[in-house]
Amino acid sequence: MKYCTHCGAQIEDDAVICVSCGRMVGDPVKFNQPAAEPAGPSALSTVAFVFMIIGTVAMAISTCCIGLAWCLPMTISYNKSRKNGTPVSTGFKVCSLLFVNTVAGILMLCDKQ
Repeated sequence: MKYCTHCGAQIEDDAVICVSCGRMVGDPVKFNQPAAEPAGPSALSTVAFVFMIIGTVAMAISTCCIGLAWCLPMTISYNKSRKNGTPVSTGFKVCSLLFVNTVAGILMLCDKQ
């Protein structure tokens, strides 16, 4: 237990506001810090995206553009989620590994995003 620096009342160790006087306890600068900006795409996700583009182009050439039906939407979807910082499901990563580009899928599985 600790004590409020303003009124001296006993408060919990993890308290942010004193229940007795209602004032903030602790360093006010710490509470007014702006939220950290989300980080941009990682280098690993950028490399995976490049391999997805290579796989999409290779699939278009080898299957006379039939492979674009699944490769192109997956590549575009991955790029959007990569730029927005939204997580990509494991199922999507495995499907990319199997159907678009093996290297890109492995890199996506290794990426923390």
